[in-house]
Amino acid sequence: MAALGDAEAVLPGWQDDLVAEPGLRGAALHCWLGGAGTVTQAHYDVLHNAFVQLEGTKRFLLWSPAADDAMRVWPDAHPCARKSRLPDVAGMPEPDAEVVLGPGEALYVPPFWFHHVVTEAGPSASLNVFAESSLKRAAAAAMATRPPPSAGEAGALLAAAWPGVGLGGTAAAFVEALLASRYADVSARLPARLAAAEGTTLQDPDDGGAREFAAALGEVRAAAGGGGGPGPSPADGVVAQTLRHCLELWAVTLCRSRDLDAVAGTLRVIGAAAL
Repeated sequence: MAALGDAEAVLPGWQDDLVAEPGLRGAALHCWLGGAGTVTQAHYDVLHNAFVQLEGTKRFLLWSPAADDAMRVWPDAHPCARKSRLPDVAGMPEPDAEVVLGPGEALYVPPFWFHHVVTEAGPSASLNVFAESSLKRAAAAAMATRPPPSAGEAGALLAAAWPGVGLGGTAAAFVEALLASRYADVSARLPARLAAAEGTTLQDPDDGGAREFAAALGEVRAAAGGGGGPGPSPADGVVAQTLRHCLELWAVTLCRSRDLDAVAGTLRVIGAAAL
């Protein structure tokens, strides 16, 4: 992959023609080169992605953000964050869409949608543009929420905010699902860490902070297009993805470490406190 750093010299003002949303500036143009069999592991980006195939053929598998749990994403503290830990497509859920791109064809991938890409015929040459998104900005605003001073208080705040998040179930079950999806196979000392969570002292949550946190996640839902209909919607998926990022960021901050065992243990305390 190469960034086209001299694009402005060749096409002055090109960014102005590649604005995905009114009022949002910022675009990056990239070139992708590879041979047959080249694979880009399933992952999601947080920007609008317009992809154009110039030469060769690529197959895209796409999943809604609602597939986040099933895609078994690496923890945020891992270098492969936002990528699926599943080694091959056979272990992934059924994709929501499958598209084959040939020369001259284009595909739009929305923010937070998973995509797994295989070059089927090469050599392959592609261009893509990442454009700024209001959804990314809303998620970033929610993630900027300062964590409470302890994991126990973080769990209490999560439980207080939960009715306004709109994801169903319970806050504690959400944290358990996060641990099962992202940490079960990578946190070797998790059982020992779980015992350390016992006896956590809780304090009453800050109701104002809980309302503000739920409102920030509500802005994410609005930017994602809301919900509606049976089953988890893409908007539900983006809210869940954003909340997982928030909780993992809180855990890293509170345990002052990016060690996956330490982060998982802190998340377990947050989940226990959210009961």
